[in-house]
Amino acid sequence: MSFFFDNRMTQTLYAVWAADSNQNRIPDTKEARYRVTYAWSGQPAQAQLPQDSKTYLAGTAVTLDTRYRVRTVIRAEKDGVPGIYTFSGWNGIGEREEQIKMPTHDLVLQGSWQFEADRNADGIADTRQIVIRYLCREDTYGKVEQSEQILTYTPEEVAAAGRGELPERQLAARAIAGENGRFQGWSSDGLGKQLWPNGEVLDIPVKLGVDQLGQTVTVAAHFTARTGGGARHPEANDAGKNGSNGKEDKTEIDKEVVDIPDDVAAHGVAARTLWLNTKDHYAYLIGYAEDGTVRPNASITRAEVATIFFRLLTDEARDQFWMTSNSFSDVSPNDWYNNAISTMVNLGVICGYEDGTFRPNARITRAEFAAIATRFMNGQDTAAQDLFADIMHHWARRDINIVAAAGWVHGYENNVFAPDLAMTRAEVATVINNMLGRKPHADYMLDGMTRWPDNPRNAWYYAAIQEATNSHDYTMTDDHEVWTALRDNIDWAAAEKDWINRHRAGSGG
Repeated sequence: MSFFFDNRMTQTLYAVWAADSNQNRIPDTKEARYRVTYAWSGQPAQAQLPQDSKTYLAGTAVTLDTRYRVRTVIRAEKDGVPGIYTFSGWNGIGEREEQIKMPTHDLVLQGSWQFEADRNADGIADTRQIVIRYLCREDTYGKVEQSEQILTYTPEEVAAAGRGELPERQLAARAIAGENGRFQGWSSDGLGKQLWPNGEVLDIPVKLGVDQLGQTVTVAAHFTARTGGGARHPEANDAGKNGSNGKEDKTEIDKEVVDIPDDVAAHGVAARTLWLNTKDHYAYLIGYAEDGTVRPNASITRAEVATIFFRLLTDEARDQFWMTSNSFSDVSPNDWYNNAISTMVNLGVICGYEDGTFRPNARITRAEFAAIATRFMNGQDTAAQDLFADIMHHWARRDINIVAAAGWVHGYENNVFAPDLAMTRAEVATVINNMLGRKPHADYMLDGMTRWPDNPRNAWYYAAIQEATNSHDYTMTDDHEVWTALRDNIDWAAAEKDWINRHRAGSGG
């Protein structure tokens, strides 16, 4: 066998080497490359979104940005509220995972931040806390040692409670009566009547509901003045003239007074207050015949409030909206408050509950009263931001801001409104006086007026109660009114009979 070589046919072969980082036998240069993008929502301003400018082959290892892991926490404010932002982690990525394999497509790692308010900056979200706000109703006669107590629950306790009651916690507070005061008891609409039997030292277990997490529950200490009595009730007056013996009692006032025409919007208020008699200063609050007291610190019922406003309507408004029937299951035609509630509902200023009840004998809360007051307002200028720290999530938030901005209602110390606390008679008188444009001043009242043993002159509500319980003529200055004569208080029961008869006659009944 012979071999023949032809040098002219020589061919050189070269081997070409290429990277194959994912070991799939395809050169990297021949494969598509993919990107990793980070995205999130709800983030605080301080959080810096990770960026990755590299490109990756499918199947190669990608080292993740681990600055933000599951449950990463950043303390920051949201809409002015201090709190805690917690990161949820990146979707599809394990809590401790630091590397992943690149898929055959671009990858978007999506995360989110959840915000929880933490107003006391203790590092525990309010959603696992209930703030117990302690306050004193009558700080002239006493005080409460501490302003608040925070009840904290573990995530496990919250989860186990479902929608029911949280585990038991202990309340601890102390009320201290002043030299001229006497402690009466504790109250809280958020906790029920279970507080009343307790003495000055409040040390009781309570079970609160899951729906109260993140909320503020107000607990109030009640005090009254130490008095020796001696006052007479108007109905006990021999002459039956509410303490004035039927005579006009005039006192000379060495002050310049300004007579304001009746048509000038009742001194600047009628332009804002609909349907109410802002001109005549009739008494609208009645004392208690059995002991001659007015009980300024007692609560007041929804039926009583409806009746007060019913009586304070102008005759025209009362006639226009007169009604003797309603749809409430717990208000019957024979109830003493039926006409008042029916008319005020027809007017649109009071409402019932979703279960079809009105609950006439329930204590009216500060929030409910604020809502009623708002509906009497002509023109509702609300505040640009909440005026109180404890109303952000309350159903009456808008109403409270409106009436507070108008100067009709005020809060307590520490910027608290306590919306679910029962309204006292003194507070009701104060707000109604503001709504009517009345400006009582203790120095410009008359000696013959009815006085009350439980309404001492140094009480914050003294002038408001006197204004609400004494009918009088007056002149108005820029900042106060001057009583010029006492008038007989209206017999409201007789007046209502007249209203009923007039409407029966008008309807032909």
